[in-house]
Amino acid sequence: DGFTQEHLENFDPMAVGGFTEDHLHNLDPDAVDGFTEEHFANFDPMAFAGFTDEHIDNFDPSVIDDIPPEGFGNLGHDAIESFTPEQFMELSPEQLAAMDSDNMGGFSPEIIQNMGDEILDSFDPELFRELPDEDFSKMMTNFDPNEFSPEELVDFVPDDWELDPDTGELVAPPGALLSFQDADDSALLDGVDLPDLPDLNTGLA
Repeated sequence: DGFTQEHLENFDPMAVGGFTEDHLHNLDPDAVDGFTEEHFANFDPMAFAGFTDEHIDNFDPSVIDDIPPEGFGNLGHDAIESFTPEQFMELSPEQLAAMDSDNMGGFSPEIIQNMGDEILDSFDPELFRELPDEDFSKMMTNFDPNEFSPEELVDFVPDDWELDPDTGELVAPPGALLSFQDADDSALLDGVDLPDLPDLNTGLA
């Protein structure tokens, strides 16, 4: 706390190895754009969990791909949720592959709607299947139907959900917490039908 962007720009990259999650969490959000690739490379990967949504808001898109995958994978759900489309475009397949079920579903509907095959291929299907129901339904609701068919998504569906690869019928488990944010006919996969007034105990069918 008390560091400015200029301070961080001139901070010895070898010295940041001692920064903890708490240190990063307490940094002034306006200062973090002073970090360079050399700084990121020397952070303890676990320390990246300290970056908040306000910190991410202040990262220039050009530095996003400097974050090592092992550090990027530790960013929190709220931090991921604050990514802009411009920042997201800078992410590498290796960074996306480092994500887990705790943060993978954090991306905004706007970003999800612009995901293509190369993004889906970067995600670990096993970890994708472990997404919380609300994050999983947000993904399925906002995937571009022109990019993905139900057949392509079968391996990403949790065991307690059902997706018919032929008809696209998607059924949620009883009591699942669902996300319908930004849902409209153009954002749904062909054949996936969401009710106007969903009964959260009966799923999506």
